[in-house]
Amino acid sequence: MTPTRLWVLAVIAAVCALLAWLVLREVYASLPPLPWTAAAAMVLLGVAEALSGRNLRARIRGARG
Repeated sequence: MTPTRLWVLAVIAAVCALLAWLVLREVYASLPPLPWTAAAAMVLLGVAEALSGRNLRARIRGARG
């Protein structure tokens, strides 16, 4: 068995990206738009998740503080 060639992987990635884009375009076209406050809430949730993830990583590694 030989390694997969780079161009085969590139073609597979391009096809998957195209299919994902088409599916998401169809799915999200029917959803109502989100208010501007939803974006701010998602940013705050992302920051909180990043901070808690950093603290959890430190605990797993055994760092103090």
